[in-house]
Amino acid sequence: MTTRFCLQWLGKGGRRGHARESFETGAGMLQRAILTGLIVGLFLVGSLSAQVIVPPKPKEYDVSLRYRIRAASQERISTFEKMAKHLKAIGFKHTDEKLFETDLLDPGAEKVTGTIASDAVAKLFEDTNIKTVLLTPAGSKPFEDPAKLIELKLDIATGFLQAEQRDLHMQIVDQLGLLGFVANTGYDHAGFTMIRGAMPAASVPLLTKDLRGLPKGWFLGETDRSSLPIPLKNVLPLRVIEVLPDLPIARLKANPVNAGKATADLLAVLADPTKADLPLVVEALLDIDTTDASAASRRLIAGTFSGVAVEGLAGRVATLRLPKASYLNNLNDSPMVRHVRLPRPASETASLITGPVTDANFLKQSNLGLLHAMGFDGQGTKIVVIASEFNNLTVKSTRGSKNLDQQELTLAGKTLPEGSRFLDLTTEFSPSILPMANDTNRVAGTATALATHAAAPKAKLVLVRVDPMRLHQVLSVAKLVCGDEVSTPALFTRNEELTVRTVTLEARSNIVNTEVLKAYSDLSDDDAPRKRRDAASKALKQFKADDAAHQTIVSRYLQLREGLEVFRGANVVVNTLTWNTGYPCDGQSVLSRLINDRYTTGFHTSSIRTMKSAPVPTWVQPASQAVGQVWTGAYLDVDGTSVMEFLGAEQALPAKRWSRELNFLQYQANNTKPTSVIPAGTHLRVTV
Repeated sequence: MTTRFCLQWLGKGGRRGHARESFETGAGMLQRAILTGLIVGLFLVGSLSAQVIVPPKPKEYDVSLRYRIRAASQERISTFEKMAKHLKAIGFKHTDEKLFETDLLDPGAEKVTGTIASDAVAKLFEDTNIKTVLLTPAGSKPFEDPAKLIELKLDIATGFLQAEQRDLHMQIVDQLGLLGFVANTGYDHAGFTMIRGAMPAASVPLLTKDLRGLPKGWFLGETDRSSLPIPLKNVLPLRVIEVLPDLPIARLKANPVNAGKATADLLAVLADPTKADLPLVVEALLDIDTTDASAASRRLIAGTFSGVAVEGLAGRVATLRLPKASYLNNLNDSPMVRHVRLPRPASETASLITGPVTDANFLKQSNLGLLHAMGFDGQGTKIVVIASEFNNLTVKSTRGSKNLDQQELTLAGKTLPEGSRFLDLTTEFSPSILPMANDTNRVAGTATALATHAAAPKAKLVLVRVDPMRLHQVLSVAKLVCGDEVSTPALFTRNEELTVRTVTLEARSNIVNTEVLKAYSDLSDDDAPRKRRDAASKALKQFKADDAAHQTIVSRYLQLREGLEVFRGANVVVNTLTWNTGYPCDGQSVLSRLINDRYTTGFHTSSIRTMKSAPVPTWVQPASQAVGQVWTGAYLDVDGTSVMEFLGAEQALPAKRWSRELNFLQYQANNTKPTSVIPAGTHLRVTV
């Protein structure tokens, strides 16, 4: 049984967005259909525990504190006695008081253990000699299993301006990472003065030492403090290390070694050793926006990652083909790349009608028959249909009177109007310009093209097959229809590959021909000259075969490039694909913005004459499948943590809640009221 869920804002200004299962036209319709900004889709996948209530503090803590007294003998004794008196006054109970008393005369002593009431912890630091405190609930034994991940709350040094405090927070998290620390997300960082996360139990006691000198070991020497960034370099980072009880959110696992910037789905592929030497297509999320300078961006990326082919660009997302999975390290090491993931698939909602439904019934019920009777039948119109597959399509190529390629298209037994064309853009991703394998399970393209033909029977149809894993192809079609581009990033890459191959073959041709001339200059029957002639003939034969194969690829490439001209003069674009994850939504994606700018007619007025502007094409877009499961709102990140906030800093944190950032979830089963607590074992998928 599938359970329906609901997400509601706790902050001000939240609103719900709704998707509709219908075909809509215009840029505004697309914005509702391809949601952008923040999408939260909930489906049946992985497990999530119930929302966690802040546990009460224990009455007492076991304490391990580090103090530091740097003074001459008599002054040290005086300072030590003053500290001992302070500890006694606030109720500190020593684990071994006699041992503590002997530390009076030990200038190297710096550690004290004992217990203290939870409400007296803050008073420890009234003595400035006390530097760092480790707190564990009294009687607990969290360090018995050295490999166990311990959930921690860390209070760090304060007193900086906001920007410096944030820098210190991030620097400490990075330094802790050397000890196996994994930071949590979505907690109240209290103005960047607190850190939450987990680390192996064996490393936790080390935190009472100066973090700037950690880690230490046989193979990893003490950290060079002079190389540390400011302000970490100049301040004792950690003040209080509090061990928290076992919580559902504490079930953390350290990232695999060399995980880099790869997402979990990509790591699952890389874990298969049989795929290490195979080509791999990935999407890199960049620190640069390629929207306004796609050509320059493509050259920059291609120049930065030698051997990596740039297949497509869509805003900050670059689709790259790696010759081997091991090339992923090149992406991980680049500051240009923020994350690397597998391509995100699109969905298609159109389907074939089953049952005794005829075109006549369809036209009558939709009232299109009335339009046809008035002469509105698509005459003089060119309609582009974008889909992942056009099954039951027959293409017969012919040569026209002007020696140009023409096509006769038959779709599911229906002959499409003269001038209709089929263009397979999936070929642009193959170095040999060959199409992807057909998927007979995809019917949206055929269904949409048949419906379009029934609605506009005299319109020329341009059927464009694209890869459903690549939004950038839909973006390229949108630009080509508007005349904004003359080619695609993938075809530019293929052009460069063919150019290199052509130059290589030309050089090889000179070598082979020279060797043939030399070999056949000696026609004697001696063994050495005969073998040389045979080798030269074999090399020439192989070269001719390789050159012929290359020329065939060049011909396919030129035919595909010429095929892009078919988009000129298109009046309508019907796109069957929607992306519910992986891209900005609610009108913020690069595709949505392009359609809003280029597929919308502006208003022109004049007191003298009517201002005429060139007609703009119409974009038809199906609604998302996530009906009733999607809410949208502005992405707020005032403190710059890359975690969205649903409650402003000026608003009080709700009682017994950790954070302003992730406590927005509410649960609603079918026909029930929303509750503020998600039941344990609930299955969710949340996509941002």
